Amino acid sequence: MLPPGADVTFCVFSSLVKDPNINARAAQLTNIGFVIVLVIFILSNTKREKIMLRIVRGIKRQMHDMSFDKKNDLRPEKWY
Repeated sequence: MLPPGADVTFCVFSSLVKDPNINARAAQLTNIGFVIVLVIFILSNTKREKIMLRIVRGIKRQMHDMSFDKKNDLRPEKWY
């Protein structure tokens, strides 16, 4: 039971500060948050990489199907 006029948030905070393991708990929460952010970052990057690889494969396929010689594309030889 709280004494009359006591603030609930202050009582909870003061009990957490008195806890000797508060630094260990904070470190655990920080590590868990870091791992979650890292996993989300890796998953988003792999999805982006897959999309980019699909685009590059499509460009390579189109370049392979073209009839001109790629070496002479910028300076074509005379064909007449």
